[in-house]
Amino acid sequence: MNRIGREVMSFLDGQKDLSRSPAKQGAFLPVWADIGRTLGDRIAREEKTLYPMYQDSH
Repeated sequence: MNRIGREVMSFLDGQKDLSRSPAKQGAFLPVWADIGRTLGDRIAREEKTLYPMYQDSH
């Protein structure tokens, strides 16, 4: 999760002048979608591992 956090923070740092940069505006949504997929994949992997462990303990 640290890697994902660093990537998100780096992305957000790069968006500080978004309103003044048409090139950054055009790139924003595709990159944001990639971050969303990465987080979704991470959550899915954790659910596959952690949820069964939780169910087995109850």
